[in-house]
Amino acid sequence: DEAPALMFHVRSGNPAQVCQALKVLSRHRFYRHRLVEVVAVGLQNEQESAIGVACAALGYMGSHLAVGPLLDSLGSSSTQALRQAALQALVQITGENHGEDPADWQIAGW
Repeated sequence: DEAPALMFHVRSGNPAQVCQALKVLSRHRFYRHRLVEVVAVGLQNEQESAIGVACAALGYMGSHLAVGPLLDSLGSSSTQALRQAALQALVQITGENHGEDPADWQIAGW
């Protein structure tokens, strides 16, 4: 019931609302495969804190559907902290570590 409001906050909320909505959405593990797309929107936020929370949320959700958006984020992140957040989420989801180059992940079959 709360999903529409949370989705709205992820897409257009202030940074605090985005982070809170991402955290709540990530707790719905039963629906995690359906919610990956919504949570991945947080990777495109302008605020680094929201991007970091989105990475952590996707890692916690553990859906392989998040690998593509996380690889995109890994390749486009402007700071080391964001690259590390994306990499940590990828490792958490896949159980593998192919480093910070998205091409290495693709070579490995991701």
